[in-house]
Amino acid sequence: AQSSMCTSSSLPAADTRLDYKLGSSLVRQGQLRVEPLSVHWRSLTVSIGSKKALQGCSGDVAAGSVLAVMGPSGGGKTTLINALSRRGPLSEGEVRYGGVDGESWSPALKRRVALVEQDD
Repeated sequence: AQSSMCTSSSLPAADTRLDYKLGSSLVRQGQLRVEPLSVHWRSLTVSIGSKKALQGCSGDVAAGSVLAVMGPSGGGKTTLINALSRRGPLSEGEVRYGGVDGESWSPALKRRVALVEQDD
């Protein structure tokens, strides 16, 4: 189930199963199995200068789901996606993929996060 709201909640402890090393030879041989991860974000706030581009945003996406972010121009869509993918600054809040807080992501987990952008 997917939801998005501006509330706060506690999240589960980090999932250490995700902290493993990926061998490039496994990728080349097609032997690497990647499992879908759930995404949870709580109380995200992104400030650009003195302006809050995103404030108090929370949501959940179940593993294997597809998320569409829609809204008007200037509504914070790109800011949210950049915060979720850890490509942009995050002033407050937390993002968890598979239970692992983005602040403590291992290099292996960082390599598993991808962003596919729309080409206008």
